[in-house]
Amino acid sequence: MDERFKEAEDVFRRAKVIYEEEARRVGAQARAAKPSAYHAAVTAGAAPGSRAARMAQTRGPAAPSPNAPTTKRTALVAAAQAAGIVPGAVIEDSSTLGRVMADVLMGLDRDEPGTGRPHMCARARWADQYPDERRLKLNDAFGNSAKIQAVCAPEALVASGGVCLPVNVDYSVPVFAGADRPFRDGLPAFQTDRGGLRFVTPPDIGVPSLQATASGLGSATGVWTEATDATPAGATKPVYQVACGAEQLVYVNAIPTRVGFGNMQGRFAPEQIAANTEVAIAVAAREAELELLTLAYTASKQVKPVEYLGAMRDLLASVDLLCSQYRYSHRIPRTARFTAVFPDWAKDLIRADILREVAHDNAGSQNVLALSDAQVDDWFAARNVNVIWALDGLKAGTYGTGGSAITNQFFGLLASNAPLPQWPGQSAEAAFMLAWLLYPEGTLQFLDGGRLDLGVVRDSTLDATNDYETFVETFESVALRGLEVYQVQSTILPNGGSAGTVATSTYAE
Repeated sequence: MDERFKEAEDVFRRAKVIYEEEARRVGAQARAAKPSAYHAAVTAGAAPGSRAARMAQTRGPAAPSPNAPTTKRTALVAAAQAAGIVPGAVIEDSSTLGRVMADVLMGLDRDEPGTGRPHMCARARWADQYPDERRLKLNDAFGNSAKIQAVCAPEALVASGGVCLPVNVDYSVPVFAGADRPFRDGLPAFQTDRGGLRFVTPPDIGVPSLQATASGLGSATGVWTEATDATPAGATKPVYQVACGAEQLVYVNAIPTRVGFGNMQGRFAPEQIAANTEVAIAVAAREAELELLTLAYTASKQVKPVEYLGAMRDLLASVDLLCSQYRYSHRIPRTARFTAVFPDWAKDLIRADILREVAHDNAGSQNVLALSDAQVDDWFAARNVNVIWALDGLKAGTYGTGGSAITNQFFGLLASNAPLPQWPGQSAEAAFMLAWLLYPEGTLQFLDGGRLDLGVVRDSTLDATNDYETFVETFESVALRGLEVYQVQSTILPNGGSAGTVATSTYAE
């Protein structure tokens, strides 16, 4: 046992040297943290109540880190049960450390010889000595910013002619784009597990003989008079031979979205990963909505009303006219509801048009200075029309039958050279085009082929560059299950014009 005690004494002497060096270092840090004459506040010349004045009112130095003057940054704690000391207890002096090490050495007889296993006696502790207000935690960007602000904000520092410490860091990344899909959500949806839909075009009412030359199912009926019955002279009653309907086949389209990140970026910048992922989802929603709108416009029939009054009055008058035309030509009951698809900015255009009406009292039931979206919806609802306000608009081009192109139907980014703000498709001060759809409810149906979500993707190629990807893909389309869709190309001008302010000689539909 003498050899063991000699060995313990040698280890103790070496530990004592290490401990004393650590104690000297901690003491130097504590002395450096004490106030001195160089920390005196400097009065800032600033207006009372200003930020600089508030900084000048702060006296004394910023609190040391950590701010408790008696707290040490480093401490030695017991790592084993020895000398009556429990693990984790602070070792205050070298003699206590020696007793712990001796007890650990005395206990080596209980171990199998030759194992080479390390035996911990004590350990240095840093992080545990910091109070909670000085600990920056993972995945808590807002909390970390608040803690740094409390210590390093200008009000917490001494005004000495400038900011002498590193400024705060805000790791949060705001996201402004949304992933709403109003056009898809406004359509009746059906799941298509087989990747598409096969259906037959519905028959139309046709034209009977009393209106014109009979066509379609209009040739299935007629008038058989008494005179004809008395002397048929070869006349026969009409008959329409039903043939197989035209088969339609619609496949779903895939909308893939892939975003690549670096492994280190993913580990150390989670806020940027989350923000870019959200924006990618938003742009995928825009891509998918534009595809559905393109399919709907391509399946439509173009109609071109002419400008007459202000934008709101012209639009509502066109709704009345086109709904009547559609109902009457296809003999649809008046109670049948229609769907209109407008770009969302049309609500603001209607509001601007009403705002520019001839001035009148706003104390009644409608205040044109505070026209709500619900009021705009009510004007259409009174006509049995539900409106889908799409967040996306098509680019200029020709869609559907009729040969007439639409102008640009979406807002671009505003230029930096103070341009004249204009509505999409507007040029100078002239009237411009607003394109929208009108059809009976159920005419357009959303086909939902499901979603393929692989989440995080890694492979040997990505691993070679320390990267990974996220991947998601939706399968969808739209089917024309009704008779026809009107693509209305309205020429409008939001000038507040009404029949009392516009010459009636210019009237035209």
